[in-house]
Amino acid sequence: KNNPNYADLKLGYAQIEGPFGKFLAGRARCLFSRGASDINTKYAYLYAVGFPAKIDENGPSAGMVGFGVMGSGWAGSLQYATPELAGLQLTVGIFDPIRNQAGGFHRTKYPRPEGELRYKLEFGRSGLIEPFVNGAYQKIYKGGHCDPDAPLQPGVDSDPGLCDITAYGVGYGTRFEYGPFHLGVTGFLGDGLG
Repeated sequence: KNNPNYADLKLGYAQIEGPFGKFLAGRARCLFSRGASDINTKYAYLYAVGFPAKIDENGPSAGMVGFGVMGSGWAGSLQYATPELAGLQLTVGIFDPIRNQAGGFHRTKYPRPEGELRYKLEFGRSGLIEPFVNGAYQKIYKGGHCDPDAPLQPGVDSDPGLCDITAYGVGYGTRFEYGPFHLGVTGFLGDGLG
């Protein structure tokens, strides 16, 4: 109550749209887990706050991120979305790399590629089916000198000789709406995501 709640600026991009599709450049939502985040926002917390995360800190709530839903996040990117063709749309992009907080993996050589394939079918006056699949891939490396032959130490969770890891993920799911009934189902597979 006595602390200021500063604006949380997450987006800032330019977008060109036309018969060729959409091209976006700037800080925007990531593609991996975008469908799952949409389901969470639209069906669970459109008019509510969800889980507030740390109640004694400033900032927005996190919906149900951390309870099985991987949040899509925001990052600097270049993205291209094809025109919708009979409800089918492909979006691909390259994003600023994510710094993995665990194990000292703080370097990368390349931007992170992500993509999403989405199909949207509207029927009747209020019917919708929207399946999707999306993914991300990033190779990350340990900072400083890394000895691949370092011996394992008792009580240490990770292999000290591990110099790089691959973070990747595939998300999938579908939304179904008919009148007031809305159902969203989603899941993901991956490693090194958080």
